[in-house]
Amino acid sequence: MDVWQVLCVFWAFTEIALARKYFSSIKAEILGYEIVVPQVEWISPQPPQTLSVNLNTTAFHYNLQLYLNEGLLSASFLSRFQSSMGHEAVKDHDHCFYHGKVTGEPEWTVVFSTCLGLRGSFGPRGDPKLRYHIEPLHYHMGSPKLTQPHVLYHGSQYNAKNGTCGTKGHLQRSGRHHHVKLVEKQRVRRQGRFPLVEWTLVNDHAQYLYFQRNLTLVVLRAIEIANGVDDIFKVQGVRIVVVDVVTWTVGDPITITKKAGDFLNNFRDYSPNLPQHYDSAMLFTGMRFEGSTIGIAFTATICETPKSAVGLVYDGGEELDRLISTTAHELGHIFGMDHDDTETCLCEGEPSGVCVMNATLGNPAPKTLSSCSVATLRTNIAGDLGRCLDNEPGKTITDPACGNGIQEEGEACDCGSATECIDPCCNATSCQLVAGAECRAGPCCEINCRFKTYGSVCRPLKNDCDIEEYCTGHHSECPGDFFLQDLTSCKSNNSYCYSGVCQTRDGQCQYHFGTNDAIDECYTLLNTRGSESGHCGFDGTQYKPCLERNAFCGQLQCEDGGILQTTAGDHKRTRLPSSSFICKYAYMQSV
Repeated sequence: MDVWQVLCVFWAFTEIALARKYFSSIKAEILGYEIVVPQVEWISPQPPQTLSVNLNTTAFHYNLQLYLNEGLLSASFLSRFQSSMGHEAVKDHDHCFYHGKVTGEPEWTVVFSTCLGLRGSFGPRGDPKLRYHIEPLHYHMGSPKLTQPHVLYHGSQYNAKNGTCGTKGHLQRSGRHHHVKLVEKQRVRRQGRFPLVEWTLVNDHAQYLYFQRNLTLVVLRAIEIANGVDDIFKVQGVRIVVVDVVTWTVGDPITITKKAGDFLNNFRDYSPNLPQHYDSAMLFTGMRFEGSTIGIAFTATICETPKSAVGLVYDGGEELDRLISTTAHELGHIFGMDHDDTETCLCEGEPSGVCVMNATLGNPAPKTLSSCSVATLRTNIAGDLGRCLDNEPGKTITDPACGNGIQEEGEACDCGSATECIDPCCNATSCQLVAGAECRAGPCCEINCRFKTYGSVCRPLKNDCDIEEYCTGHHSECPGDFFLQDLTSCKSNNSYCYSGVCQTRDGQCQYHFGTNDAIDECYTLLNTRGSESGHCGFDGTQYKPCLERNAFCGQLQCEDGGILQTTAGDHKRTRLPSSSFICKYAYMQSV
């Protein structure tokens, strides 16, 4: 047997092992499936690529029209990994990720990849039990990929255990900079442009090992997830653009732990080392967290600097749609969404009443955002939280085209294809505003596509230190966000404004621990010492003691009790020598 025969045998066994491992990981949870052989016709093999797929089941015939999701990968996209010597290596990746529709079913959606066969789902967005799921029976690295036997099963036939989100509502903040200075936008939002989330995706070493050290499969998996998340968010006018997939092929550069909160902190601290500009980063791990947690993220951090817009998702061979919903859930937290209150949040089109931001991530996987999530998303994007989503990440990997959902040069708007467009102000065919329209989006744009009148409040007061902003009458955007001058009195002259926030010691203690400000002696005795337990800053080598008159401007001291509600550090206690009172302070980890 010559060397090429040996290699062919090795590749064959590798493909079989990968297929068995991957499909067997979910096969036990599938109550029934059938084998189908797709019939595929390329309608347009050149960009923008379009293909027709016919699926014949024992009971039904379906015709799927697939359209390349042109904006999904940025022009600078690279798959980054570690060489055997530990140095960074890069390679590109074929764009083979599609959205689509089903002939005769106008309410159905399609999310597919064609890289190694057909993988994805199709069916009604609002009823995941009625969605069909398809994937290759075996993975073949060569041709034919699309016309090989595939596994097809119904959402109602998938039976997996419920998982939970480790994000504790509004308490899972970044903990590093709780009050970020609100500055005027440096990048101007162009009228009619979809907000774009530049996403970096990371596979840890356990994820790489789970996929048998196959870089192609693990990168494909990450982009497939992003393609599905984009399908969920594009309904609300938000698009996903993947700028990088980073795979830790040699080892993890951070400490990996089953404690999801600690793992998240470690990834957050490492995230400034990730390449490229990004708005958010999501790490997929092959290691199971403690308990039932399958995902965790910091909330309302999408444009925070330094970077805290990060999340974690456990994969371990989960069914793809379930993984997409989990990832969309964690991205929802990063956008500021809380878990749905099932009594007050409407879940339109979901017969189960369960939407993406439900605290328990069950089965089948939801693909709809609730009324509460949509309201939060729109409010936060229109406000300061969406300030980093206005820029284009350069041209996407395909040529500019009207109808791809990305507003490009010469277009006043781009609401997707004619079948996808739900924007009454945008002409999907010409990518220009409809006749008589002045605008299509923004806090100063009415639902009738006209500018709001001069003097309409577009950014109400957030707090004692804020200033209202008003529409100009000739632009869809609100003027720059401004606030009162630092050191202006607030809270009935008991505190001062700083960076647009009225800082109070009680408020900060309640934020960290759920307790109140400590007694005065904690400040006057401890902060004048110049130690870890009390100080007025750190000069890089030692803690600086506070002057007695500045003691209350130093280290925050809180009452004992409660637990640390942020996840970016630890806490310590000091007992006052003159009494039994315990002073408690948060010890925030530096980056």
